[in-house]
Amino acid sequence: MLLNETEDAELQRQLNVIIKVALDAAQTVKRIQEFTRMRRARPFQPVDLATIISEVVEVTRSRWKDDAQARGLQYEVVAEPRPTPIVAGDPAELREALTNIVFNALDAMPEGGRVTLSTDVEGTHVLCRVSDTGIGMAEDVRQRIFDPFFTTKGERGTGLGLSVVYGIVTRHNAELDVQSQLGQGTTFIIKFPPPGETVVEPVARPVGKSSRKGRILVIDDEREVGDVLKDALTRDGHQVVYCTDGESGIACVEKEAFDLVITDLGMPGISGWEVARIVKQVRPGTPVAMVTGWGDRIDPVDAEGRGVDYVVAKPFRRDGIREMVASALRSGSQPSTART
Repeated sequence: MLLNETEDAELQRQLNVIIKVALDAAQTVKRIQEFTRMRRARPFQPVDLATIISEVVEVTRSRWKDDAQARGLQYEVVAEPRPTPIVAGDPAELREALTNIVFNALDAMPEGGRVTLSTDVEGTHVLCRVSDTGIGMAEDVRQRIFDPFFTTKGERGTGLGLSVVYGIVTRHNAELDVQSQLGQGTTFIIKFPPPGETVVEPVARPVGKSSRKGRILVIDDEREVGDVLKDALTRDGHQVVYCTDGESGIACVEKEAFDLVITDLGMPGISGWEVARIVKQVRPGTPVAMVTGWGDRIDPVDAEGRGVDYVVAKPFRRDGIREMVASALRSGSQPSTART
């Protein structure tokens, strides 16, 4: 929402970094859900490594520039991408892996230095390299750097950063090599498998404000989420009524009609499923959208059978909400089940 309030390029850059890191954190939580078998695996998507390494330079800037200058150190972190084919992967995971490698490189340069992120092609493989001018490492250390809890940083390190990198690279069916010598720096090389058939980049479809304005009911027991939804929808010209629990939301539906009902799933008392069921009973044809952190676990067919027409996964983006609302208001009394 703040991005829409400023045209200052530097502020927009900083806000986009905040957004990207927040969304990456959400992906980390979802990977924990995968470990506990609570979440379906996400499909890979087309990834441009040149874009990824440029984003990593921005995401790590506060560490290698602001924090370093406060300590009297000077680092240079640069992206030197060469044109490469698109690879299949998870952008958030790849950013996390490269961020961990960059932080490791900074720790290996206690007097300052240079980190270079680059991409290349080797035969049928796509390469991503992170090189530093640091102290390097002995062979026995190099052999153990991916072991969980192994660290040479003492109390400053957990020994988990590079083991996380190894896990991410392995999930991408890629290879990870480390070249290093004492006093001569270190280079991490990620070798991605051949892309196979050409992967076509999805064309971004611009999402504008809905031309039709509606009366929308928002039900969410987490006030921060409810306030954001209310503010975003109000700024787009909709009339919004906000309720903090399912009981008061149902009472509103019984008193007046709405063009769309947006409800959370997990709420004390009446859940989002019960809200959807009652809305369809009291106001047949009213579109219902469910906003939930468990969006990837909900089967769209099952959701439709239980009165939910749209599933919006948290954390949501404003464009995703706009697209869902526009679709719901266009479809009127015949909404189509969709996932945002």
